[in-house]
Amino acid sequence: MSQPVLFDVAEDAIGIQVAHAQDAQRIADLLRATGEWIDVVPGLDSVTLCFDPEKVGVETARQHLCDASVSTSAASVQDLPLMTIPVRYGGRDGPDLETVSAALGMSVLDFIARHTEAEHCVEITGFTPGFAYVSGSGEALSVPRLPTPRSRLPAGSDRRRNRDRYRCARRRWPR
Repeated sequence: MSQPVLFDVAEDAIGIQVAHAQDAQRIADLLRATGEWIDVVPGLDSVTLCFDPEKVGVETARQHLCDASVSTSAASVQDLPLMTIPVRYGGRDGPDLETVSAALGMSVLDFIARHTEAEHCVEITGFTPGFAYVSGSGEALSVPRLPTPRSRLPAGSDRRRNRDRYRCARRRWPR
């Protein structure tokens, strides 16, 4: 087993690099359960641990982070219930559907089939309430970003960047 990679964030926060967002979630859940920390923030490839330096020394915080990393490294991904999310394709809800399908060399129906057959995972939420960073489509449905990003997005729309997908909030953003 390799040594965890820790990094300083601030005098009252340290971080640890992880391989996957699921690892970050497991470590964060374990640390949150202790109730000892000011905040525990999982990311796509790291966990940040915020602590009170007057109560907990930085070396103690580092040790807790390493211990949590080691104790979760052999754990399996927790079985979470699958959720079905209604999706509308094309038209006002998906103005790029034809363009994306053509860029990928597939028909619109093939794109929809591949997208709906995939199991997607919300890795983290952030940016704005309801904005989810989603994985699961892989390289097969990967397209480059638009040269000029849109300033407004329909509520519930998917945005893509490389292998990652972002699901926007139920309300239009920005307002």
